[in-house]
Amino acid sequence: MLHTNKFEHHKWNSNVEELEADSDADHEQSFAKQQLGQPTCQGESKLLGLPWNKREDTLSVNFPDKLASVTKRGILENLAQMYDPLGIVSPVTLEGKLIYREACNQKIAWDTPLPENIATMWKTWEGDLE
Repeated sequence: MLHTNKFEHHKWNSNVEELEADSDADHEQSFAKQQLGQPTCQGESKLLGLPWNKREDTLSVNFPDKLASVTKRGILENLAQMYDPLGIVSPVTLEGKLIYREACNQKIAWDTPLPENIATMWKTWEGDLE
């Protein structure tokens, strides 16, 4: 229907194989990705900036690596790396933000290692993300 009325869809994805076959795969990638030749996994795409597995119809959220030294700067950096525009993992990130608030209440410099009780809470929370 869209095609007959001259409405060309582009950068469009579906998890239905018949509909996906009708779309042009080259338009799915940006011009830069086409030129650089970065491979994309079959059945994987981006949806609102999040990895989307079309076959399983699941969204993924990537969590940052664990901190070597727990500081206020490191905690804030890790929390900022959790890209979640839909708020899907907000219940999970809330605990990390509460730990950060506790660290800020300690009135310690940005790069000073945090007290053992806060560092333990952070490391436990990081372990729970796996």
